Amino acid sequence: MMPGPYGIAKLDGEVKQPGGLAYPASRCKLAATFTNQFDNFDFVGGTARYPIQIIDTNNTWRKITGFADGFEGRSIYVQCLDANTAGFVLLHENTSSRAENRIKIADGASFTLYPGKPGVWLIYDDTIKRWRCPAQQGVINSTGATLDVVNTTNPTSLYNFTIQEYALGTNKAARVTVLCDYLNNSGAARTFTLRVLFGGAIWYEDVSISLGVSTARRAIGIIVWVGAANSVSSQVLHGSLTISSPTAPTTGYGDIGANVFSSQFGGNPTQDGTLFNSIDVTILHSVANASLSMRRRFAMIELM
Repeated sequence: MMPGPYGIAKLDGEVKQPGGLAYPASRCKLAATFTNQFDNFDFVGGTARYPIQIIDTNNTWRKITGFADGFEGRSIYVQCLDANTAGFVLLHENTSSRAENRIKIADGASFTLYPGKPGVWLIYDDTIKRWRCPAQQGVINSTGATLDVVNTTNPTSLYNFTIQEYALGTNKAARVTVLCDYLNNSGAARTFTLRVLFGGAIWYEDVSISLGVSTARRAIGIIVWVGAANSVSSQVLHGSLTISSPTAPTTGYGDIGANVFSSQFGGNPTQDGTLFNSIDVTILHSVANASLSMRRRFAMIELM
């Protein structure tokens, strides 16, 4: 092990690829006492030029604005240590690093490396003197755990996830999908209130249609988009809510034969996109009853 200005670089071994090819891998641990933003980041020691670098964030969210020692064709695969509870963010063209060390991300937004998720290849382009990084897309978090909101009128989050600073850039979007079922066997028609929060502020709220009594569960789908409106400080929120008929289908739950409700909704957030911002889909039942239940069956968030 060799100490360096950013912590410890240590040989972890090799990472096996399909076909038996092995790449040497190194782990770089960021000391808790160091700043949370790293400029002109330089891997140190005998493993500094290993193509795979596993970064141990010491369980603190970090930012990296650039990497030193770039040369034509050099490739680095950077990944967050699986055991961490916090990852790190690669920032696009951030001027805190020298020009030749900066990262050029394809869509101009940031790229977040989460614990337990795959890393990303950075390739140095000597023509533009930048590390090239692809755009971040796809599912970044999901849950299949059932959450039953029942016998309460307290506002309850069906799904909440915090996207990292600069994640939306000026032209990207996050899409949240929440799949639920709903039971009203409480003896009278009921409603629920849907709230959508971004950055801790409520940007959409409304009461649902009246939902009659049924012994069968309805299927409910909620989709929410939050996109940057050509700015890091202005967004557009748009969503859809679909509620099936209360009668039982031939198989499964949610009859689509009649009385299906579907609507669109929206809002105009003005949150600072250079900061961490949570997206929160919340419901409130109109009354507390043991036979009034909204169950989340699955939820996920994607960057588009």
